Amino acid sequence: MRKTWHDLTAPEYLKADVEQSNAVLEGRLDSYRMVKQYIHADGRPIWGDLSVSSVRDENGQVENFVTQVADITAMVEANERNRVLAQQLQQQGERLTAELESAAAYMSSIMPRGLAGDVDVSSRYLPSRELGGDSFNYTWIDDDGAVSVTQLSTPAEPVGMFEDTEFTSAAYRVPPGCRILVHSDGASELDLADGTQLSLAGFRAVATRLAGSPDWTLDALVDELRALTPTGLFEDDCSLIRCAFD
Repeated sequence: MRKTWHDLTAPEYLKADVEQSNAVLEGRLDSYRMVKQYIHADGRPIWGDLSVSSVRDENGQVENFVTQVADITAMVEANERNRVLAQQLQQQGERLTAELESAAAYMSSIMPRGLAGDVDVSSRYLPSRELGGDSFNYTWIDDDGAVSVTQLSTPAEPVGMFEDTEFTSAAYRVPPGCRILVHSDGASELDLADGTQLSLAGFRAVATRLAGSPDWTLDALVDELRALTPTGLFEDDCSLIRCAFD
């Protein structure tokens, strides 16, 4: 009871409070509000939301200060905990992003670069925003053929998953000038800007339109697919292989 508000104010907040109270006394302010730290009777700091106004006489001189302090210690401490947590989450997110970028760079580094010969083969691997498990490869079987490892459109399991899997096979005679596009579901099952998902028929329509140009490339197809999404990113790993038979 014997202490003044100067005594009860944390030192780092005293100067600002004094300056504003002097401004009220001098008539430059009628009121002010600030969040400041007080010193509790037991010595621990507490937070207060301070509102100050004044009662003046007929000459405009301050007769009394009217002060209200709301204890906001719990709110300030909760906000500080949330700030620290948000900072930690941001740091974790940055570390995870760096790890995903490193993993994506590694995956890209071990992807096949292309094949040259009677069949010209090029490919693109675009990792999703989240680390997945897709991988692919292709190589010459012999002097007359090439194979791609990807999800099959037959009832059989993907190649390489189980030793006892039985696979169906078929032959297709490739005409001169044929272009074959092999793709993963990450290329065709895109989340579109309108909230729907690109269908396989929609993907075929995009690829068919591009194939109308003899000089179309996988990069052009990637740009078309990115333009369909709201973020320009692939939610799933996107693998593309283009085989040109000349």
